[in-house]
Amino acid sequence: MTPRSLPPIVALALSSAITSLDFTIIYLAIPHIQTALHASVGDTQWVAAAYAVAYGGFLLLGGRLADAYGARRCFTMGLCLFGLSSVAGGLAPSLPVLITGRVGQGLGAAILFPATLAMLHQHYTRTAAKQRAVSVWAAAGSGGLIAGTVLGGLLTQLTSWRAVMLVNIPLVLATLLAARRAVAGPVGPASPRDAARHGISASSWVGSAAAAIVTASACLLMLRAGSWGLGSQTWAVLVTAATAACAARALAARTGFNLVPARVVAVPDVLAATIRGTVFMGAFGTVYYLLSLDLQTIRGISPLLAGAALIPGSVGGIFGSALANRLLHDHSPRSVSRAAMIAGGVGLAGVAAAVTAPLPVLLLALMIASVAQGVAYTSIFALAGSGVAPADQGVATGLAGTGQQVGSAVGLAVAALCVQATATTSAPQLGVVLTLAIGAAFLLLSGVAGRCGRRLLR
Repeated sequence: MTPRSLPPIVALALSSAITSLDFTIIYLAIPHIQTALHASVGDTQWVAAAYAVAYGGFLLLGGRLADAYGARRCFTMGLCLFGLSSVAGGLAPSLPVLITGRVGQGLGAAILFPATLAMLHQHYTRTAAKQRAVSVWAAAGSGGLIAGTVLGGLLTQLTSWRAVMLVNIPLVLATLLAARRAVAGPVGPASPRDAARHGISASSWVGSAAAAIVTASACLLMLRAGSWGLGSQTWAVLVTAATAACAARALAARTGFNLVPARVVAVPDVLAATIRGTVFMGAFGTVYYLLSLDLQTIRGISPLLAGAALIPGSVGGIFGSALANRLLHDHSPRSVSRAAMIAGGVGLAGVAAAVTAPLPVLLLALMIASVAQGVAYTSIFALAGSGVAPADQGVATGLAGTGQQVGSAVGLAVAALCVQATATTSAPQLGVVLTLAIGAAFLLLSGVAGRCGRRLLR
């Protein structure tokens, strides 16, 4: 990578780290938020869920925006929305304002994430350079996902829970500054008038927004199913989703504009990346939530020490992303991601077995599993960009990212059910072990099924 190509990847890597960081940075701050804002345990769960629901629900729409109005334009817009929402959340006087700020962060991330990867594919056109850039980008994302817990514990212990929101401000400003030298310009129509000439009308965007509401509703139901049951809240979300689905279908039929074009879904690698991303995040997306819970509530470790204890996982994830770069040089993204799923299943089974072991053993198992996590994260997004036209990179990335967020929602819902179901047993860590074991099983099945399916198609 030449010095001239460094500024774009710095900006893109920073943006990848920011969107990943905010998934986990809030975990260790939730008990402090509950005390400071006089909220119940159930209410504070919305602080974590709001980001995931908004992010996962509107990722496809964000990808469509990047393809229609230009990745660079959406990159800046997403960053600004993310930064302003972080300020609102950090200064929130009440829980509803904080949750609104988290929703704004999720919407900003949904616009930013697909634009980031679309810019990467547009700028790095040579295969070797693109693989290195994807590796750096994924290492930042994987590292941010893991480092969020560490940073969250550090900031909460040394300052206040508000710092986990306000820390995004310097990160956003640094990313905007680095992006000024990014080469990639807008792709697609440059204005709403130009977009209309390409068949992207106001009605099209209303239909796309309705489809995004359906996705967000699905994420919300999966996250809250355990606590809501079949109550009025569940029915309200179902009615909203059904109404939005009918509106999206009617407007798509009228305008001929689909949120996900059939030509993108028809690309085998995009479909494979979406499925593997869903399983991957469903399994690994719960690990740091569960371990944060275990370290603080069961082992009695402070937020600062709990965050520091998870540093080996961050190191393993970054190493895994670097390893993926070497593997992708000699093997296809499909084969690397399949092998990473199998290795991740074995690694996660090791973490499940080590939950009741001494802390050093648990952290060693976590570091080993995180290597597979880093390889999987990198190779899945390399797979998502394979065989897709530059004008469709945003929506292809959005589709793979949406799969990950839906998987995360399912994983967190399963984790909540397992932890609640075993809370009154004599083994307080049983719910953690059970959730990790289920995730490991699905990773192994996904990897083996991918290998068998490949043989059947030959």
